[in-house]
Amino acid sequence: PTADSPSVCSSVCGDGRTVGTEGCDDGGLVPADGCSPACKIEHGWACDTAPGRASACHPLCGDGALVAAEVCDDGNNDDGDGCSHSCTLERGYAIHWRPST
Repeated sequence: PTADSPSVCSSVCGDGRTVGTEGCDDGGLVPADGCSPACKIEHGWACDTAPGRASACHPLCGDGALVAAEVCDDGNNDDGDGCSHSCTLERGYAIHWRPST
């Protein structure tokens, strides 16, 4: 930069402050916790964000993506189908995994 060129500012990912173009910032750079090391919300997660504050991320139950502590995620929030609205296995059901294609 020179005296005649403008300053360029950018957000700092991982500082615990959601600013600028960051979708989230949980104060860390660990992947698979809802907020990526690039401060983007990861697939299967939702993050509560407020400008200038750290994001709180949690699994998005019912989207069909099995993440974090979810035991199951069948793509809906219906009870009585084996996987509850809170993504836990319901009594009387077992999980049968299908390989990805």
